[in-house]
Amino acid sequence: MSRQSDDADGRAFRVSLTPEGDAVLAKFERVVQAVQSRILPALSDRAKARLLALMTKVLNPVG
Repeated sequence: MSRQSDDADGRAFRVSLTPEGDAVLAKFERVVQAVQSRILPALSDRAKARLLALMTKVLNPVG
């Protein structure tokens, strides 16, 4: 990750992934897709949608 001052707000910082961070994220996304492809086919469309909604809520509790 890299951190840079925000030109518009001197109190804030902009955080972004470095190229190495992008590579780690891409690897993680492939792992998630592989796990989902093994787990989700056993579920109905309704159950898949509910599971993914709950997982999203757990991972992003605000909002």
